[in-house]
Amino acid sequence: MKKVKICPKCGQPMLFSFALSNKEYICVPCAYGEEFFNDSDSKLITDKEYDNLSKKYRKDLQKIGLQTAKNGGGRCKICRDKFDCKSCKQIEKHELEFWGKNNDTLQSAK
Repeated sequence: MKKVKICPKCGQPMLFSFALSNKEYICVPCAYGEEFFNDSDSKLITDKEYDNLSKKYRKDLQKIGLQTAKNGGGRCKICRDKFDCKSCKQIEKHELEFWGKNNDTLQSAK
């Protein structure tokens, strides 16, 4: 079992990631992040559930992380600040599948 933070906007489990600057907990469907020390609720989920979420959202988090690195002075392990290696180019081509999709649903419902 793994204790995870819960998104205060949609109630979904948040992933631990450095994809957004100064936001270590990320809700991919809401495109929302919380700082490491926060008062969001937590709940227990299985390791398998967490791993499945991580796998599902991995490419979206990589894309957002790459954008954050480019905008914030971050570096790639391979090409440093050029962002022109095979890995960076592949991540850049990815079309976001899940990032902010709850926001799209919420906006269209209003």
